[in-house]
Amino acid sequence: MHFVTSGRLLYTKADDTHKQEWVERGEDWIAEPVLWTSGWFHLGQLVATADCELVKVDPTAFAAVAGTSKSLKMLTALYAKGFLDWLSKQGDDLSDIVQGDVMGVIVEDFLPPLGEARTVLGHAGKPRGDP
Repeated sequence: MHFVTSGRLLYTKADDTHKQEWVERGEDWIAEPVLWTSGWFHLGQLVATADCELVKVDPTAFAAVAGTSKSLKMLTALYAKGFLDWLSKQGDDLSDIVQGDVMGVIVEDFLPPLGEARTVLGHAGKPRGDP
């Protein structure tokens, strides 16, 4: 998974539609499904239209960090389930790019509201059984 920290990229989906979309700094992200699936195949081509810098989130390192506490593991699993449920409903609209302006509202439904999350994790946000 990648985040654009500077520059701008153009993504072209490699299917019959050849749909294009801009990938903007601070707004969109690239290839999130690699965090939640074991066999993601990229669906298009991403080209920098100017000098760019990206931040990479390595799936293996991410999984190692996410597994360091029960509460983080639980929240990550809830988010992953929500993301994969959303992804499975995309049909022909699958993309390597997540448009943040669209996805921001959708992502809120992947995790329980704060009060409910505290109940899931334990009182005052401290997970039960975590040190």
